[in-house]
Amino acid sequence: MQDERLWSFECQSTARAVAVGLFCAFIPLPLQMVIAATMGVIVRANLVLCVALVWLTNPLTMLPVMYGSYRFGKWVLGNHSHVQGLSGKFSVEYIWENVHLIWQPLLLGCFLLGLIFALVGFALTICCWRIFQKKPL
Repeated sequence: MQDERLWSFECQSTARAVAVGLFCAFIPLPLQMVIAATMGVIVRANLVLCVALVWLTNPLTMLPVMYGSYRFGKWVLGNHSHVQGLSGKFSVEYIWENVHLIWQPLLLGCFLLGLIFALVGFALTICCWRIFQKKPL
């Protein structure tokens, strides 16, 4: 925890933190902040930013993000039909009651969207940093 990169806002540390925070925001577990902090230490990213970005998925946004991840996972798997009985009632209770039916597309969608957002966030952070610093890409 003595590494300066864990607390500084320099380009690489910030870009890594954005990637870690965005990836962890898509993890469908209650320990996202702990996972983000652990990953931040491993990759030497700004810990404050890692943990803060996890809150993009919060109690207000979690269900839409999980539903979008589930739908994306179904699309990737080639299963475009809804799970029987979905009928617009995608809720926390629905998820727990039907976890045996939705876990594969949900986890795949969460992983892939988290990875996509992390890579795009990393690249955009580097590009924006250099633009604002007026350095060549």
